[in-house]
Amino acid sequence: MSASLRRAAALLAALALAGFCVAAAPRQWELVVKNLAFGSAHISDSLPVARRVHYGPRFMRGIDAIAAVIPPDGSYWLVDGSENPAEGYFVRSALAPRRAHYLGRVSSIDAGALQLVLSAQPTAFVVLAWQPDAPPALVDPRRFLRGPAAP
Repeated sequence: MSASLRRAAALLAALALAGFCVAAAPRQWELVVKNLAFGSAHISDSLPVARRVHYGPRFMRGIDAIAAVIPPDGSYWLVDGSENPAEGYFVRSALAPRRAHYLGRVSSIDAGALQLVLSAQPTAFVVLAWQPDAPPALVDPRRFLRGPAAP
């Protein structure tokens, strides 16, 4: 391949990349500006305020109610109420320093295995994690053993 042909191919590749960047840039810049504006508006928020803004007041009321019952050095069984595993992480993070023992998703829990786990390592609390716009729920383990489902 001659030098002029290589330069032409490189120029064509650079033009294609530039064209792609120009086509994709408006949406990306819109997201960047939106996220920077949100971040700068809330940069001085305390952690409780930031969580309330991010997760929503309803979610945080649920977290506050659970945190009032489970002591900071306590533990709980965490169950995801939907198929999105990230929702359990939101609850786990918000309830720290309490220790979470992950049981899985409500839809995939085997009742026999659940009874074995909960009786071998008893804890007084089962926390059901839902979507971030809905509050998590604190459930009595005995009730949960009878029917591991959404309340």
